[in-house]
Amino acid sequence: MFKVFQVLCLALSVFSATSLASPNPLTIDGREPLSAASSRLARSPVVQPVPVAGELSNAVRLARGLPPRSPKFRRYLPGRRSPTIVARGPSPSNNPTGTVIQVTRADNGALVGYVPNHYVNSATNRYGVTSDMSSALKVSYNGGELTETNAPDAAHPFLGAVVGPASNSNDLSTGSPDYALLTGSSHTAAGSPPASVGNSYSGQNSESTIWNYNSASHGLTAAWINTDGTTAPTHLYYLGGSDALLLVGDVNAFNSAFPGGYPVVLSLI
Repeated sequence: MFKVFQVLCLALSVFSATSLASPNPLTIDGREPLSAASSRLARSPVVQPVPVAGELSNAVRLARGLPPRSPKFRRYLPGRRSPTIVARGPSPSNNPTGTVIQVTRADNGALVGYVPNHYVNSATNRYGVTSDMSSALKVSYNGGELTETNAPDAAHPFLGAVVGPASNSNDLSTGSPDYALLTGSSHTAAGSPPASVGNSYSGQNSESTIWNYNSASHGLTAAWINTDGTTAPTHLYYLGGSDALLLVGDVNAFNSAFPGGYPVVLSLI
């Protein structure tokens, strides 16, 4: 009896330690209800073992309303090759109209990919990166704004940035890990601080007129406007583990809070 009590106490202690170990992890999309591993398990159905009907006798099969077993000579022969169905490739598309945005690493110029014409997923309406140029977002540049010509959200047709849900303020600054995520936004005027104009990602404030284009290098840089009207230090950044393109005010401070990313360069090609 005493040993049973010891086992129960040990089990309770392990359960308590696991339950109270840490809160849900803080990500760039805020606190998630489940860990990444738990989310994958929740999305993946558990495969239960199913009795193989072919192993039942004919009497049992008939009692269960199943057809009788097929004769052995009609069973599949392992040496026989099954015909392979080859999917037909897509038809050639028309020449793209518009300009796509290429993403490269700032440190070595390596190609990361392109800003896609779709968001990361239906629950996370922000931009990541795609390796498929045919799936790239097409934009046109005018007066500090990038208009999306094949936007995933026509209600918010400008490529802008929205204040991150884990940020402590609407400002980007040196020494702060605060950030803004690239997403579709409604229009904000040049020099305007973040405003509640509507965006694809959340109810947080956003900006759209944040872009500068260098016609010689074809490079794009961003200039976030802080709430006091000053231009913030603004670095383009890619966080690969979250597939997120964003703006940060301090690369080192952001990397300390959300490690695993690196500064990037955006170019119109």
